[in-house]
Amino acid sequence: MYEGQNVTSRQKCVVKILKPTRMIKIRREIMILRYLQGGPNVINLLDVVKDPQTRTPSFVFEFVDNVDDEEFYPTLPDMDIRLYVFELLRVCIIFILPCIAFVVLIMRCSL
Repeated sequence: MYEGQNVTSRQKCVVKILKPTRMIKIRREIMILRYLQGGPNVINLLDVVKDPQTRTPSFVFEFVDNVDDEEFYPTLPDMDIRLYVFELLRVCIIFILPCIAFVVLIMRCSL
């Protein structure tokens, strides 16, 4: 992950350069990210770009200024940790499981 900047709006962003993988996996990840977009605690996918020379695809996400986990977790009281774990489980149940079912359905239809 690299910090970047939008050349037209001067807004900060994050660029994730993908390792060489099959295009079907990249397309699947794009579909999942677009499906989850707008959900709680989900970073928005702004764009998908390709380097013209190496043809390596990259994802461009919105920039979120955060604190490192190693500094953040020790400062949380017990109830905040419980709420954090609850929110993680809620996101898994509400968003990720239907998303996995959606991908499985698409994969079955493409066979």
